[in-house]
Amino acid sequence: MTPEQEHFWKVLKFDAKTMAIELGTIMEDAKVKYGSNSKKFHAAADRCFFLVMNQAQTDMDVVRIVKHWLSVMHLPLDPSKLASTDYFHNRYGKLILDLVDNRQSMDWN
Repeated sequence: MTPEQEHFWKVLKFDAKTMAIELGTIMEDAKVKYGSNSKKFHAAADRCFFLVMNQAQTDMDVVRIVKHWLSVMHLPLDPSKLASTDYFHNRYGKLILDLVDNRQSMDWN
């Protein structure tokens, strides 16, 4: 397969690392176009959050994707401006606390 075909299949099967980059790029574009403090940027971020939470194969994939957005891409996500914050914390907060408490890696395999 060509690299383009491989990328296409990774997107289709919602490969976590690929989607972290793809959706992160969408948010970066919205940040540049509308500003990091804008409603449109945070609306784009909410769409990406909800897509990831609904389509990722595992809870760990969701955590890894969000970690990538925050620590690698340095996206300026403001929880007070995201509609997805409460849902995210309710669904993944305990997992994140357990990972931190047990010093488990949240990095890609």
